[in-house]
Amino acid sequence: MSLIQDLTPINLKEEKQKFFEKDCNYDPQFKYKTLVTLDKLHRYGKPKPEYITLAQKILNKAFENKTIDDLRNLQGPKITAEQGKVMIKKFLKENKMDDEIKVVWIKGHISKISIYKNRLKIRKEFDFRQRQFQASIYHELGTHALRRINYLQQPFFNKKNKHNFRKYLFTEEGLGSLHSLLASKLQLSYFNALHYLATDMAQQKSFVETFNFINQYMQNIEKSWLITVKIKRGTYDTSQPGGFTKSVVYLEGMVKVWRYLKKSNFDVEGLYLGKIDVNDIPLARELNPGFKPKLPNFYTDNPDKYQEKITEIAQVNYFESLKESS
Repeated sequence: MSLIQDLTPINLKEEKQKFFEKDCNYDPQFKYKTLVTLDKLHRYGKPKPEYITLAQKILNKAFENKTIDDLRNLQGPKITAEQGKVMIKKFLKENKMDDEIKVVWIKGHISKISIYKNRLKIRKEFDFRQRQFQASIYHELGTHALRRINYLQQPFFNKKNKHNFRKYLFTEEGLGSLHSLLASKLQLSYFNALHYLATDMAQQKSFVETFNFINQYMQNIEKSWLITVKIKRGTYDTSQPGGFTKSVVYLEGMVKVWRYLKKSNFDVEGLYLGKIDVNDIPLARELNPGFKPKLPNFYTDNPDKYQEKITEIAQVNYFESLKESS
């Protein structure tokens, strides 16, 4: 069983009903199939003070004289599932991935969209704006799927422990998050910033307190519930401090990947050698010299524009304000 499955409450539906019946003023009492331990909850570390400051700056800038509806409207008009299918088909064809990916529509899927191996999973209850869905395609297909397709061709596929490769999730999600913003009109990573601050709050506060913090920005109790569950899952009595800290990887990962790109003169090829950490790019090249990875067309169509936009994203999100040791 995967970590996410371990941390998914088996009584989620019942506790959600209680939460809304009590006007969002109830701390769920979650149950799990297997014992949840602190090492599982804190596998990705805890929020860091310098990133908490960064996240607050991003959030303040995004919501300055704007509501969440204003920010959502910047993502273009709402689209139908049929329009979404056309966008997916177009991206897969342009990137010669038609035969590599299977698209699966799932009723009540916990994520709006996600990818596992070669299966792109999309919630049947489709709720996306045009730019938002394009961002998801760049993240899931243009980043995660392509890195895996390249990884499958490597001699170190399924042998990373043997070669002492590092954990790669910060690089994986950091790159995906940067690529999401390429498709966005607003290049502020306010959603990842909100998740970061909420993760920090969950370590100190209850479910209800964390929910209220999130909802003051989201202004949507259903969406705020989903985010709070993601962050407080793994706890039994959610009135107590604690929760799952995976959400830190997105913001911290973006900075990590940006620093690599800046130092390497935008070595995008290195980032697509497989599902690896930026620090293992030299090792990957050593194990398979001359390997040319498949790259996304949002990079290959215009590398200069890609570099320009990623640099702008870093500036807008104050990445340079962090010390290199962070």
